[in-house]
Amino acid sequence: GMPLVLLLRHPCAVALSFVTHEYRGAVLPLLEREKLVEDFLHPFVDAIRGARDTFERTMFLWCVETLVPLRQFQPGEVHVVFFENLVRQPEAEVARLFAHLGKSTDHFDLEKLKVPSLTARRASSAVWTGADPVDAWKDKVSPDQRRRALEILTWFGLDRIYSEESMPRMEGVLEIMKSGPSLALSGNAPR
Repeated sequence: GMPLVLLLRHPCAVALSFVTHEYRGAVLPLLEREKLVEDFLHPFVDAIRGARDTFERTMFLWCVETLVPLRQFQPGEVHVVFFENLVRQPEAEVARLFAHLGKSTDHFDLEKLKVPSLTARRASSAVWTGADPVDAWKDKVSPDQRRRALEILTWFGLDRIYSEESMPRMEGVLEIMKSGPSLALSGNAPR
């Protein structure tokens, strides 16, 4: 009976953060989970194993962590919150979230959204550096990385949500959720 919430941020911003903070993007351990591979990852196994660097590994990790819950739940069973909407339209995004939770926003202080998390690093956090938290990744992700990111997103059908644009498409979330647990690739399977 606990309300479920899935927070999404543009995968290029996430991958850039992993690269910047020297996280490894550990996607390979997911391939050890037989049921996960059987149900969701079988078309992607070779591509995941062939990921060339942290950026690509993180793109695959983001895709798996996003696709699996979206395929397992129907609209209304899990609430999707977009980081970008929290930045650009905080009132509307918080109102949607609180409605899902059955809570009132009467006593919620939107200014809390502007306070950096305890884990935010001063050297790279958009909040601390004054960069736009939605678009800051665009100046640091190369054209080749963008092309590769879009290719990976397309394999998973997640290009319906995120593209080279910063803002997400909620309609894409609904399209994926309504398609159910079957894996229908929107593009060609990776080779």
